[in-house]
Amino acid sequence: MTFNELFKTIKRKINDHPEIILDCEKLAIQITNIADQDSFYILWSNDRCFVEPFPYNDYDVCITASQHDIELLFTERQYLFMTYQQFNIKGSFVDVMAFQKLLSYITGDNSYTVQEDIISRMMLKQDMLQKDLEIIMESMQLLVTNSLINNMSAVPSEKSKKKKQIP
Repeated sequence: MTFNELFKTIKRKINDHPEIILDCEKLAIQITNIADQDSFYILWSNDRCFVEPFPYNDYDVCITASQHDIELLFTERQYLFMTYQQFNIKGSFVDVMAFQKLLSYITGDNSYTVQEDIISRMMLKQDMLQKDLEIIMESMQLLVTNSLINNMSAVPSEKSKKKKQIP
């Protein structure tokens, strides 16, 4: 099967599932064949899926894998989580999970249950997770600092205590 035939097959599979519903306004997924860098993208927008045969540079999730793995991604249940080490996945945890939900419609995986440890191991190797955690840690540091500053200004100083004493 050529990559173009694979694209057409996936487009047909997605079009055969008008019941796909995702909990986000927009989700762009780029799928790239690692061998020849051919790409296609899936776009969820306005409650519809669109599949186009070219790269989408403003993607939320980017998956680079062999053509064989891409075929299995769209045919085998939970394949993304079972063999995540064979994929190069870029994107936030929420976006990858939304993509998995889309895949669950296509592969007939109605259970949509995935073990937490598999998800955790998959996401630990992702560079986006590290950036997300850095942002969270910086935010936490600012919150703690601001909280300490606010609490310190609320505590009366020794000078103000002495002034209030009546002789």
